[in-house]
Amino acid sequence: MRDLLRIRDFRLLWTGQAISNTGDAVTSLAVLLTAQRLTGSTAAVAGTAIAIALPTLLFGMVAGAYVDRWNRKTVMIVSDLIRSGFVLALLLVTTADRMWMLYTIAFIQAALGTFFNPARSAFLPRVVPQDHLLSANSLGQMTQVVMGLAGTAIAGVIAGVFDTMAPAYILDSGSFLFSTAALLLIRADGTPESAPEADRRILADVRTGLATVGNSRVLLGVMMGAAIAMFGLGAVNVLLVPFIVEVLSVPETWFAAIEASQVIPMVLAAGLVAALAKKLKPTAIISWALGGVGIAVAAMSLADAPWH
Repeated sequence: MRDLLRIRDFRLLWTGQAISNTGDAVTSLAVLLTAQRLTGSTAAVAGTAIAIALPTLLFGMVAGAYVDRWNRKTVMIVSDLIRSGFVLALLLVTTADRMWMLYTIAFIQAALGTFFNPARSAFLPRVVPQDHLLSANSLGQMTQVVMGLAGTAIAGVIAGVFDTMAPAYILDSGSFLFSTAALLLIRADGTPESAPEADRRILADVRTGLATVGNSRVLLGVMMGAAIAMFGLGAVNVLLVPFIVEVLSVPETWFAAIEASQVIPMVLAAGLVAALAKKLKPTAIISWALGGVGIAVAAMSLADAPWH
């Protein structure tokens, strides 16, 4: 890690993303709490979650194909600038009849993220040497988890202290501007090494990607398992907000502790997975883990206090 942080461009990229990840986590909880506060409707909370998740399904593969053709650094800068403006527009969502604005902005924010994330992944090899790439990716993922915890805690405090979630949106907008400034200071070029031929269509690239997955039993199995698991966990995440606020009737600040109860074991488990991988097949680890998650989710039905 010390060697990585000595690299100026990586230090800028990592710092900008750490701040931005914090802001993203703040807004992710803030929009759900806004929907809950304005409408008191589980359907509205679900609609917000769907608006956030849908762009990945609609644009995920296509976005990656476009990023292969564009300057990755420019994609990230433009994405951050646009999202900084749109997140401020959430300040206008103050009544239930403006929920359509929240759905629309949440959708646009998530759609821009589908371009930013592959651009960052493709840009990283320009910033760090090949032999540091794995460490850089691991540090980035760990930072996202930790900053996600911090952002959720901040959103919980804001919800408990203020009658409005406006400070959360202002904070997130500022985090996008910070990320933009960090990206502008990076010297590395974001131009693709070898962009696909001009006559090669986007859909052809998408079909090639799908064919690669379809021809790999391992890739197909992992993706199907993850899709089914995320379908169930997505429902749990949506129901968590009204469950905490309405059923358990506790302050929204409890979301910070609940997020910590998920994130801290994730960090600790990273070392355990490395040890298990030496003795068990990856498919066995994934299967047992999914089964354990299923049992834990079922046990949540017995909870009648937040510490449960």
